[in-house]
Amino acid sequence: GLNTHAAHAALEEHLAQSANITDLLNTLAALGQSRHPARRAILAREGETLRQTLGGYLGYLQVVGTCPFEEVFDAVAEEERRPTFSLSHPGLSRSLYVPLSLNNAQLWTPRGLRWLTDTVIKLAPVSEFTTLRIVAPCQAHASFAPDLRAAVQAALREMLAAVRKQPCPSVTGRLEAYLR
Repeated sequence: GLNTHAAHAALEEHLAQSANITDLLNTLAALGQSRHPARRAILAREGETLRQTLGGYLGYLQVVGTCPFEEVFDAVAEEERRPTFSLSHPGLSRSLYVPLSLNNAQLWTPRGLRWLTDTVIKLAPVSEFTTLRIVAPCQAHASFAPDLRAAVQAALREMLAAVRKQPCPSVTGRLEAYLR
C-alpha cells in the first residue's frame, strides 16, 4: 500500500532520481496522497523550485489540489497568498482550482462546498471559463444522496445570488440550469 514505510522510502528514492518534470510531478502527487510523515515538507521544498518556471509552477499547483486530506484547503489558500499567484492568470487559477474541484475526497464536505462557493464567487468575474470548470461537478447533484443534494443546492443558490450581481452571463446561466 501507499502508506507503508517501504512505499514512503520508494517514493523518496524515486523523487531523488526523477529524470524529468513529469516524473517529478507524478511522484509529488503520489507523496501528497500518501500519509508520508514528511509529505508537507517535501512538497514545500519542491514547490520552491517548481515555482521558478511557469511550467513547473502550473504542474505544482495541479498537485496541490489533489491531496485527499482536509489540509488541501489550507494548502490552496497558502498558494493563493503567494506573490507568484494571480487570480487573473488563467493558467494559474485553472491549475490551482480545477484539481480541488475534482477532489471527491474533500469537495463534498461542508468545508469543500464552502470553498467551492467562495471560489466561484471570487473567480466568476475574473474567469468565467475556469469557473464553469470548477462548478461542473455540481451538475450531477440531482442524483446525490438527499442530504448532500440539499447541501449542494444551497451552495448553488448562494453562488447564483452572488454571481448575478456581476457581469458573468455564462456562469449565471450554468448555475440557473443546474438549479432547474
